[in-house]
Amino acid sequence: MNSTRSVKPGIYLRQILGQYVVCRVGSNIYLGYLTAADKSCVVLERARGLLRFIPQRGLGLAAVATFGLDPSSLVSAEAAQMYLAGVTQIIPVSDEARRTIEELVADA
Repeated sequence: MNSTRSVKPGIYLRQILGQYVVCRVGSNIYLGYLTAADKSCVVLERARGLLRFIPQRGLGLAAVATFGLDPSSLVSAEAAQMYLAGVTQIIPVSDEARRTIEELVADA
């Protein structure tokens, strides 16, 4: 995204609908497929909470979304759907990162 261009949040959210994302709600972190979004509220399907997250490389949620999770991370059981209010951050997850997450939960 070009930093000199303004992007309206509603347009961006429509562009990432259906994608696997990581979301921040206060100090809580969630993963799932973004199926609906309205301002600071989202609906995730096949959703999980991150109880403890350690990125494969780097720091923070952007590193989780880009590189995935270290095996020492703790991920909750999957919920068919979650409604999250007060979302302050949504980051699409790369294919590489999603594979590490899927491997982590498959081994649990």
